[in-house]
Amino acid sequence: MPKIDLRLLPLIETLVGSGADWLAFEILDGVRSGRPAEHSEEEVREAYEAVRSFRRNETPPPELKIRETAEEPLAGDEQIDFAARYVIDRISEAIAMENASLQQLNRIAIASQLNANSEAEEASPERSTSINIRLEGTDIFWNQYQAEEAISRLPELKKVLLEWGQSIRSNEQ
Repeated sequence: MPKIDLRLLPLIETLVGSGADWLAFEILDGVRSGRPAEHSEEEVREAYEAVRSFRRNETPPPELKIRETAEEPLAGDEQIDFAARYVIDRISEAIAMENASLQQLNRIAIASQLNANSEAEEASPERSTSINIRLEGTDIFWNQYQAEEAISRLPELKKVLLEWGQSIRSNEQ
């Protein structure tokens, strides 16, 4: 198991302090796990041919060979690069999923309003409702305006994290 690079601590502390401790734990797990060793080109080619022959009914189902794949540890600058990319990817994915959920809820609400009003017209993208998602037991909520704001700020987050990674790798503070 690789040792966690201490240069990651400011990022981890920032994530925990901002309520994204789930993301901090995922980063630490990813660094500890390392990256899985890739299969050789020959192994991939053999597997592809076995599946292809099976699909053409030329051979019995391919045998599954379960083998341990050695993890390649992440060390030093690789950990920094991994953490920066991982934060960007996960936050982008989370925002995209929340935005998609809000849009779907908006479509459901509009369709419900149309059905309630017995209107025959289809729900159009121009129509909208005010959907707010609130985490149970908290004052935290999410709405379409916040989703759009978060999406517009993703390039800035990416730039800042990549600059952070570069400054850490070049020993700047």
